[in-house]
Amino acid sequence: MKKKNLTSKSDLAFFKERCLFWQKELGLINWGVVFTHEETDNRAQTGYVVSGASATINLSTDWGDDKIDQESLNRTAFHEVLHLLLAPLVCESMVFYNAKYIDGLEHAIIQTFTNLYLNKL
Repeated sequence: MKKKNLTSKSDLAFFKERCLFWQKELGLINWGVVFTHEETDNRAQTGYVVSGASATINLSTDWGDDKIDQESLNRTAFHEVLHLLLAPLVCESMVFYNAKYIDGLEHAIIQTFTNLYLNKL
């Protein structure tokens, strides 16, 4: 059986620190964020309630074959916080459009921001 790449408590602490940094950097300080550390199908996952400006950001315990280092944790944190930035637009859009379509557009925008912003650091 192949060994999984598992995130540690110190990985979670660094990830949380970077999420909070990006939250402040992007001016999203009105969001209340809770962090969890549970296995999911993705590196991380963000759930939110726009009307309450509350969110849960989960760092998956299992990254499968993906490398776990500070760069990848920071990139993942940036990605998840961008979900908060786009949350009001995404929620409004889902009233009029197919959720799968909006999810694809949201991730395309997030990837563009990630490539533009983090590749310059």
